[in-house]
Amino acid sequence: MPKSKEFIYSDDNSSDEEVKSKKRKRENGDKEEKTSKKESEKNEDNVWDLGNNRQITVRDYKGKFFVDIREMYFDKELNLKPGRKGICLSIPQWRKLLSVVDDVDKALKSKC
Repeated sequence: MPKSKEFIYSDDNSSDEEVKSKKRKRENGDKEEKTSKKESEKNEDNVWDLGNNRQITVRDYKGKFFVDIREMYFDKELNLKPGRKGICLSIPQWRKLLSVVDDVDKALKSKC
């Protein structure tokens, strides 16, 4: 019994159809990659580098905006990708952070 749940036909015609459908799926995947590259180019305006492979990004997810502070890494193809370490803040959380920045800065200065 084959490992996959798909029924394998012994007909030559069905195998041709199967190959064509797989090719279509791959072509659709290529289109998705192209659109994601266009989106990433658009988002480059909303990226600020903090040094040490860390970035702040303003992004839109499901119609809501977020501020993402994240460590980045380079993959095998030397593309910069977001890592697992980081924090994603909603707009109210970002505003709250900005409101306490002065207090945090004063606390730092008193300790240093």
